[in-house]
Amino acid sequence: MAKDRRKIGYAVPPCGDNKKRTITKYFSQGKKVFTPLEIINFVDNFKNNYSPYTDPSRLLFLESRDKALISLLSITCCRLNESLRIRKSQMDYSRLDFLIIRNFRVSKRKKDPKTGEPKKQFIKEMPMTIKEGALLYPFTKNIIEHSKEIGDRSLLFKIGVRRARQIITALDPDIFPHFLRGCMLTYYLNLLKNPYLVAKMFGIVDVRTLRFYYGGEWEDHTEALSR
Repeated sequence: MAKDRRKIGYAVPPCGDNKKRTITKYFSQGKKVFTPLEIINFVDNFKNNYSPYTDPSRLLFLESRDKALISLLSITCCRLNESLRIRKSQMDYSRLDFLIIRNFRVSKRKKDPKTGEPKKQFIKEMPMTIKEGALLYPFTKNIIEHSKEIGDRSLLFKIGVRRARQIITALDPDIFPHFLRGCMLTYYLNLLKNPYLVAKMFGIVDVRTLRFYYGGEWEDHTEALSR
């Protein structure tokens, strides 16, 4: 019998299918697109119940870590493997309005024809609001609180991809990392109304892929683009 992929945080249907993974397609199939506030509510009610082997003495630390991981994936729209590479030393508190993750490395989908490895690039920074009362501030707060519990040179999340997927799926069996990315890209696109800026901020190589979150090509929005 085939394993239920939802238990380890994969999309159902599998997330390898571009046509079925998009927000528009999920919505058309009846899958709800979550707003930032709804994701925050999920995180606030999160319980570390995905593993029967959790050490009770470390439960609070693990729940703080897991909430921070979900928050980071949400506010930065990053891919799961990108989040697991971030170190505390990359966090810059020099600004009064934003916490910046410096040297945020983005993994491209395309592979290098010579090595077969995914091509990588660096983007300069990833901003996260630290303005109390801002809609997205609870995400930043969770990340900051967790960072206080680890060493200055440590990875933010000392876990593997499989465990990270289990954490995300603990929110809801049908939620997986790339779905969170899609929900928040939809939010940022509606907020900023500038797909080119969104693509630049979140390391999206081809701005045309954002048409999925709008539900069509840019030509479908000529009236809004002409305002």
